[in-house]
Order: sequence, then C-alpha cells, then structure tokens
Amino acid sequence: MANVSERTALPVTIQGVAHTFDNGFQALHETDLMIQPGTFCTLLGPSGSGKTTLLRIISGLITPTEGAIIIGNRDVTNVAIQERNIGFVFQHYALFPHLSVRDNIDFPLKTRKIDKAARREKVDRVLDLVGLSHLADRMPGQISGGQQQRVAIARALVYEPDVLLLDEPLGALDRKLRQQLGAELRRIQQETGTTAVYVTHDQEEAFLLSDTVVVMDDGGIVQRGAPEKVYNHPETEFVARFLGDTNILASDLAGIRAVGGDPVELEGDGRYSLRPEDIVVVDAMGESQPAGHYALDGTVELVNFMGSSTKVTVRAGEALLHIDTHLSAEHLTQGAPVTVAWDPEAMVRLETRAPATA
Repeated sequence: MANVSERTALPVTIQGVAHTFDNGFQALHETDLMIQPGTFCTLLGPSGSGKTTLLRIISGLITPTEGAIIIGNRDVTNVAIQERNIGFVFQHYALFPHLSVRDNIDFPLKTRKIDKAARREKVDRVLDLVGLSHLADRMPGQISGGQQQRVAIARALVYEPDVLLLDEPLGALDRKLRQQLGAELRRIQQETGTTAVYVTHDQEEAFLLSDTVVVMDDGGIVQRGAPEKVYNHPETEFVARFLGDTNILASDLAGIRAVGGDPVELEGDGRYSLRPEDIVVVDAMGESQPAGHYALDGTVELVNFMGSSTKVTVRAGEALLHIDTHLSAEHLTQGAPVTVAWDPEAMVRLETRAPATA
C-alpha cells in the first residue's frame, strides 16, 4: 500500500452538476465544488439534502443531468464506474459470507487480474494498515461488526483508488464504536493520502473525520469550510441549528445590558446564533464577568444533569436560553432568578438566503 509520500493524490472537481430524476424530482441543483487532493471531505446534511445523490454521481452510479465530474485532469462524467478507479464503502458491508477476510480483500485484485504474489503483498499491507492481520483467515460471520467494516474499508483501499467514497459506513454501529472506528478511518486516510469523500447526517462524525465539511440542504450547498469554522461561524439559521444546539436570538430582544449596567441594542433587524457553551450563569458562579460582556436577567425553568455537564434552560422575557455548564445541578434551582452573561464576540449574525452552489 503506497503512502502519501509515494503517490500523487488527486483532486475532485464538481462543475455545474445537477440531477433530475425521471419522475421530475430535482434532487441536486447546480453545484460547484473543489475537493482538494489528499483531503477528507464530508457531505453533511439531513435526508433529502442531495448528499447521497452527489456521492453517487461522483462514483458513476448516477449520470448527472447537467455538469461534469473531473478526477485529477480526467473528465469521468460518462466513464463507467469500474473504469474510474474509485473505492466505495457502504453502510452495509457487502462482504462475501463464504470468503475469508483475506479473500474478501483480495477479490477486487483478482478481478483486475493481478498476479498472485503481488496480490498477497498488497493484501498483507492493507491488513496491517487496518489492524486485521491476526484475523485474515476468519470468515465474516466470525468477526464483529466493527471488524467487518474494517474489512470493507481494506477491500476498497487494496487496489489504491484515486478517490475513496464512503456512504454512511459507520451508521449501523453504536456511538462508542463509531467514534473508535471513525478515528481509525481518519488515521488510515491520512496514512494513505487518499482523497476521501464521506456522506453522513451526523455532525459529530463530520467534525471527527473531516478537513472540509460541506453542509447541504434542499439539493444544494449552504456552507463549506473547516469543521471549526462552520461550527463557530454558521452563515444561516439552518447551519447553526443543524451543526449542534444553539440559541437563536432576535435583534430586538429586550433586557440585554453590558456588564456594569448599560443597556445594549443589537445591530440590525436580523437574528443571531449563540451556542449554549458560550453562556455563563453568573450568579451561580459567584463571580463577576469581564467588562464588555453582555448580561441578561432571567429565571431557571429546567435543569438536567447530563453526566459531564448540566443543561440549564433560562427564561428571559420572551426568550428561552439553553445553557451548557459544568456547574453541579444542586447549585441551580428551578424557579430561581439568575443572571446569564456571554462575550458578544460569541454571537454570530445570521443571513437569510437561498442555498449556494459553490
């Protein structure tokens, strides 16, 4: 298995791609996207957002109604799937139950008529890469679900594809195993230097795995960027809500003041996103906040102990603020008056606009 220093990773360019199914439903509006070589790009969105359609267009399973798919410098829009040199990993592992782990991985090499010695060397390398050398002679039914998914990943990588496509491959696993295998998948992608495109509806997976997150909704791209950027600087209310819990504050929310007492009016007539972890319950902490922070008085409505944190809901006038705090639940009493505060830099003004194509 070649590593990143021994092979040239290829970019994937999506140029004006759109797709309408035979029944007239437009699953994907005109879309432009450049996936940088050797990076891990995740297409993230709810059901019906167009993410799986776009992945299948890249793979060749669907021919787009409009536009082009270019891998490296090669236009593959009308190239058959088996001639694109693409690896594909599905949520359901699609392993051959009558073949051993080794033979499952070896299968795509056999179909490419690679000689036996070279095949064995490639299979041994990829078995070592995914940590399954000791299980090479087991049958799929004799290994765990997480191990079966590693076999599927190894099988997709063994012939050194130009691009690795993954369609929610961790979706059938429990949360802890998803996190463990996700970290392994990221390590494998970085070691091989393969350009990877991943589809999921789970923002935690997207953050764990990705160099770039492409958020999709209603058949188009609404935002893209590094995970930290799209989380901390959402451009629309949809992105802010889809990427995690947030508070959406109207610009005319009454009662906001600067710490120290001066009233504050938010700019414009739009809405703002404020993450729960960016709000502090001041009174419960027994300490003042730095000058320049905003403050708001309210009443505790709900307190839920979540183990590593406590979720608090505070009513402030017409607004309900959801707060994540490390304070013990015993310090927060339902019905008690409290003051909450936050750094105004944590507020992100949101746009109202149609889905983007780039």
